[in-house]
Amino acid sequence: MSVEDLKNRIPEYAKDIKLNLSSLAGEETLNSQQLWGTFLSCALAGGHAEVIRAIHAEASAKLSPEALNASKAAASIMAMNNVYYKFTGMMDETYRSLPAKLRMNVIGNPGVEKADFELWSLAVSAINGCQFCVKSHEKKVRRASADRRANCRYRFGGERGVEGRRRAFRRSDCQGRLASFKSLFYLYFIDGLRFCIGCGPLFCHNFFEFLLFNRYI
Repeated sequence: MSVEDLKNRIPEYAKDIKLNLSSLAGEETLNSQQLWGTFLSCALAGGHAEVIRAIHAEASAKLSPEALNASKAAASIMAMNNVYYKFTGMMDETYRSLPAKLRMNVIGNPGVEKADFELWSLAVSAINGCQFCVKSHEKKVRRASADRRANCRYRFGGERGVEGRRRAFRRSDCQGRLASFKSLFYLYFIDGLRFCIGCGPLFCHNFFEFLLFNRYI
């Protein structure tokens, strides 16, 4: 099954989801690795076998073996971390001060650009509803994007001196937020797709409350 097959199975009442699938597949805000890695990690986190097979088939042709493995690793490690950090977030400081003693080596060495892995981890954490992981990974995605863009502007765009670098960073920070924001649409799309092909919605948090909480709007 392909993504096109999934699209053809979406009923008329969910026409917007069908249109969103076409739009997301041609998205240009994220590069190809970021886009298809987010698609795949979200599909894996959603847990619907047909969606996973379709997205995996497309992603396999778009991603390097390293990126394909890393996107799967993001879904895997976040499945563990999201449960752990949601629990400690519910408890008092006694639990949060205890060492986790959980192996998380892949986060430090994902085999792809760190910012991309953080982006996929952000999307999976949002699906799994862990506000602590969402905030942590969103901050890292935004910082990585801002640093990279600010450095480019500083070197090649005439942004000289301390103030110039700060201005470049502030503009780039907005673009970093956009990349994080865009990844969220993939998880909401996957959730809508699961619903349309016969599996109930997974993500139940209020979308606009989340956006307001993270100052996207």
